[in-house]
Amino acid sequence: MLLLFPTDVETLERENPWTNKVLIGLTVLISVLAFTASESSWVESMVLEDWNPVGIVGHLFLHVGFMHLLGNMVFLWTFGNVVCRTTSNQLYPWLYLACGLGAAVTHLIVDGGPAVGASGAINGMVGIALAMFPLNRVDMRWVFFTQSGTFEIQLWLLATGWFLMDLWGTVSHGGGVAYAAHLGGLFTGIAVGLYLLGSGRVMLSVFDNKSLYEKLTGRELERLDDEMETVGPRDAE
Repeated sequence: MLLLFPTDVETLERENPWTNKVLIGLTVLISVLAFTASESSWVESMVLEDWNPVGIVGHLFLHVGFMHLLGNMVFLWTFGNVVCRTTSNQLYPWLYLACGLGAAVTHLIVDGGPAVGASGAINGMVGIALAMFPLNRVDMRWVFFTQSGTFEIQLWLLATGWFLMDLWGTVSHGGGVAYAAHLGGLFTGIAVGLYLLGSGRVMLSVFDNKSLYEKLTGRELERLDDEMETVGPRDAE
């Protein structure tokens, strides 16, 4: 079986993304507790189903098994850290929640079946990263039985591939995976990322590549220099 997963995104290290690390720890803790609490009422209440407000948020912290949890946490580590250290530790949890809500609402409208897992919100982190760093390289690792290796790919190309797979899964009603939630999270994340850049609530560095916002609007954004001071628009491609 071929496994393919991201290990790092090429971005500047602005600050320690400790909020994302806390979020990962909390998700692991709640998921593990749920694994050992079969048919528990508190677990059932956290499942995304029938517009249950507890489930709309709670499903982000539940997973159907260890491999589901491990896979999601690898992706959350890679893309959550990027978003957290670019936006701020204070803003990041709200961005994660917004993407999770966008994913949940999309799933309930398109699919409606019970669902658990953080993948919708994590796709939102991919969307925010895409809005800010479409040209940045993502380090990927592949594992095929006893063989493994690495390669690099630009974020926009990787995200496009994931989008097409999720779109196909949604249209073909692929069993066992909430593909609509993935799409909802991705587009929520892109919208949030574009808003953060366009409003100036988040600023990129002069050393960063052009953002998706600049590509789409043709407007050059003000950026931060290496001492985090604001400078005028410039071509940072």
